Amino acid sequence: GSSHCGSRLRYPHRAGRVSNRTWYRNSVSGTHSLPSKLQAMLSMNLKTIQANIKGMDTRTSAIAAAALLCTVLPLELSHLIAGVIGAAGYLLIISLNPTVDRKASKASKELCPPPSANRRQPYRPPRQREAGCAATTVPRGAPGQVQHQEKKPEVWRPSAVPVVAPSFKRVGWEAEVEELLVQISATAEGDAMVKQIARAVKKAIWPILPEAEVVGFAGGSLKSGAAFGVAVPDVDIVISADPQALTGRLLGRWSRARGPAVNLDAKKLHKSAIRACTDRLVSVSDFRFRRSAFRSAEPKVTLIAPGSSGTFESGVPVNLFVNAVQPFYNAALLTECGQLDQRAKELILLVKRWAKDRGLGHEAKGH
Repeated sequence: GSSHCGSRLRYPHRAGRVSNRTWYRNSVSGTHSLPSKLQAMLSMNLKTIQANIKGMDTRTSAIAAAALLCTVLPLELSHLIAGVIGAAGYLLIISLNPTVDRKASKASKELCPPPSANRRQPYRPPRQREAGCAATTVPRGAPGQVQHQEKKPEVWRPSAVPVVAPSFKRVGWEAEVEELLVQISATAEGDAMVKQIARAVKKAIWPILPEAEVVGFAGGSLKSGAAFGVAVPDVDIVISADPQALTGRLLGRWSRARGPAVNLDAKKLHKSAIRACTDRLVSVSDFRFRRSAFRSAEPKVTLIAPGSSGTFESGVPVNLFVNAVQPFYNAALLTECGQLDQRAKELILLVKRWAKDRGLGHEAKGH
């Protein structure tokens, strides 16, 4: 004991080294008390470093060893110990953070079908997916797709022009029906008014379509003013023209360069012709524009034709078509039914009047 104390007195700088070595041994021996996770991470890091060292060639290993020596030699032992303690503390903090089980997430990805990369593929009905799978994207507007939208509750509001029950002079069900049929059936005066409107249309569009033919059809009486009379007119005006002549006349509306570069289908051709004719009727004649229905099977425009003095002073609502066949079919059906059985024609007129009064004959609303 005296020799050891004497060595401390004679060589005081050795005493500091001995104490530092003793503390370092104690600190190193204390690593066995670290948590198991920290020890596992240390072993994994050491294995990773060893694998990286084995993968390097001789020149790279020599450069790495020289760089490591140049970094460590200037440092003292206390600095190295502090660095080791800091690294151990960092690993301990990482081990305490919550981790994600990568095996479970990888298994869930394998169970989930990959979403379709091409949105333009044909729509397939969605299958019942497993738990944890992300929903696949459904193309917008695909058939069968149900869009859940909150429908606003319908609120009843008093109509500005309510439907008034007709008044009859006769008494009895059959007598009242016969009187109503007389009121809603087409008359000679109404047919003459339709022919006058057709002549006015032909005169207005003659500068742009001189070879066009204009025909008018009356599906009922023009005197029986009813609800939705403008929305569902009883008069159809059809402008018929050769498609080739129509394309040549109206080509300037699409392109200034006349030639075969402009290719349009029949529906677009009809739309452009209706727009051109409507512009002429509104600007030159006294027709008034009300609405257009270009999304229907046969595009059309609703106009108010100028009426004559007396009976039709307020005007006559008409539907304007170009190269349409539906008005011809309707007129032929009504005429043939009247020739086969007059009661069939009368029934058609009654149902049309009932649908118009109840607001069920508006084609723009899907009726």
